[in-house]
Amino acid sequence: MHIIKCIYLYMALNDLELLRPATVFATVVDEGSFRAAADRLGLSAPYVSQLVADLENRLGRQLLYRSTRKIALSADGERFLPVAQQIAGALREGLNAFRSENTDLVGQLRLSLPSVLASPFFARLLTEFQSKHPRLGLEAILDDEAVDPMDRQTDLTIRIGDPGDDRRPAKLLFRTRGVVCVSASNTHWVKTPKDLKAMRWIKTPAMGVTLKLSKPGKSRPVQIEPDSSMITNNGQLTAQLVSEGMGWAIFPEFAVREAISSEQMSRALPDWEVLDVGVYALYSARQSSLSNAKALVDFIAEKLVQPTFNPSS
Repeated sequence: MHIIKCIYLYMALNDLELLRPATVFATVVDEGSFRAAADRLGLSAPYVSQLVADLENRLGRQLLYRSTRKIALSADGERFLPVAQQIAGALREGLNAFRSENTDLVGQLRLSLPSVLASPFFARLLTEFQSKHPRLGLEAILDDEAVDPMDRQTDLTIRIGDPGDDRRPAKLLFRTRGVVCVSASNTHWVKTPKDLKAMRWIKTPAMGVTLKLSKPGKSRPVQIEPDSSMITNNGQLTAQLVSEGMGWAIFPEFAVREAISSEQMSRALPDWEVLDVGVYALYSARQSSLSNAKALVDFIAEKLVQPTFNPSS
């Protein structure tokens, strides 16, 4: 019965490429906004909006009315919604049944990671995943620059920060706060955000010339524009320069937790916060390794929601 229902639904759409956009559309309606749907699906909000727009273009119908405050179904959207909801349910059932029977991964999986993920935290995740799938070959490439995945032939890219206009399917793994780090010997020099102005800011090319810090209970954030800076595109070099006392830098908290515990560097201004950033997984178009990439992303996501893990603690 389940197979017959799936076939009927696929024929109703008459286009397999619309399956995912249809399920996303159903989720947007269920959640009431693109942002809430993105959080539930673990995707970026721009990508969710793009999928719904693509669905409307392919169907030649407007399904949703949009405003800055809310969304509403059009007449065509109301007609299409029951079909989309059936598709979402049937597809979820089928995938869950299939995945439960296919847990042995084979082949190769080529990853592109920012160098800041060369940490004990992420090494433990990869080690455990590899032990569960010994027949799968893993290749991890540390790369802090945004490159075309086809040029590097990567199957999965993990990046810190909003994917922006990147059109690859993106899944939000978790959000983490940024922390200000200095060398242990420089900790006593930094008492207030203004003290950072006189120190060198070691930053990536994507960062601007100013930094905003906020404090719980304080109405306005403080904006810092350091007198000097050094730019590098490598997270490992940044960490080494900070530990040597060259200046200060912003790191995702989870990536420097061990370095802070071992006193290789210190967290400055613990009462002040940098805006949270998302850690995203972006899939390439290499279909041959897509199931392996999704398996790793699902594994990481499962580990991150366990009580023992808190990326922002």
